[in-house]
Amino acid sequence: MAAATAIVDLWLQSEEQIKKDNRLTWETYNGLRTLKVTAIGAITGGVIGNEIYKSEFRKECMDSFSSDRFIRNALKNESIKSNVYKHAEVKIVKSDVKNTLFQAFSDDLVTFPEDVGSLAKGTALDSTYDIDIVLPIKRYNRFGSLSNMSTAIHNKIENLYRDKAVVTRKKKATNILFCNLSAPISVDVVYGRETGNYLNDKKLKLYTRPDYFWQSGKHFKTDIGIQKHLLVNKPKVREVIKAFKLYFKKNHIPVENALIDQLVFEAMSPKNYGTNSSVTENFLNCMDYISQKMGNNVIRDYANSNNNLLQKIDNFSRGAIIDLLNSDLEKIEVDSHYLREAFQF
Repeated sequence: MAAATAIVDLWLQSEEQIKKDNRLTWETYNGLRTLKVTAIGAITGGVIGNEIYKSEFRKECMDSFSSDRFIRNALKNESIKSNVYKHAEVKIVKSDVKNTLFQAFSDDLVTFPEDVGSLAKGTALDSTYDIDIVLPIKRYNRFGSLSNMSTAIHNKIENLYRDKAVVTRKKKATNILFCNLSAPISVDVVYGRETGNYLNDKKLKLYTRPDYFWQSGKHFKTDIGIQKHLLVNKPKVREVIKAFKLYFKKNHIPVENALIDQLVFEAMSPKNYGTNSSVTENFLNCMDYISQKMGNNVIRDYANSNNNLLQKIDNFSRGAIIDLLNSDLEKIEVDSHYLREAFQF
């Protein structure tokens, strides 16, 4: 509106000068006048736009609306099975990578490469998921130190896939990106050494590469069993986790999956809000719970008590997340139609 008003005033001033047998120049141009009418146009445009938004929202509020149906339809559209061709391609890639890795490292593996991550837990969204695989390495192996093991395994994977994909060394894993498919498919391969008997306790020690060459790498323990089985037989918890992934994605807020999984799991436990038959009620309860927990300084990872899940979120970002959750929660509780705005569809 402001730009259009400025252009119109420029044209009007030109016409006025023509009638005076003059032409519009820097000397005859009234910039202050254009500035004034532009400001008026901007204010008018803002008021009109706001009124149009209010009118459209009032119309939506008059429509029959089921918040549960809305959320479940959103999740249905993001189901990994909604894209049949991609889902089939992902299954083929995952199977091929696991078989290839098993053949390459069979003498060092405790067991066949295992699925981990959102795909294994049933919380993946079609637009964001990738493949996560873990290689459980025997406690006594040919690699020696964790640092040597990490380097040797990465180098082997790079040799295996250098002509088929883009291989990238990450801090805790090796990423294999297949670009020559109908859509890029990303595979994260994590490798860790068993601390005791992996087949019984599912615990591994992983190596974290340093940011710079003069720094030393770190190692930490993780419980793959907790990661894989935390959400087993909890379909409603998984449903809300996927809703939060979609909610944070639509609002451009990067939150690690492990943090969402753990906080939603806690919120819907019997000692807190419990589990409701309504996905909307579960979602709102979890919004309140997550908002409270974001005010903490530390949230310990179930799978690794030394890992603070809030460590990567600075205070400013935490404050922004809390404000967003509280604001949207208040609006949705007043009128459930606001769910459409909160998810920004």
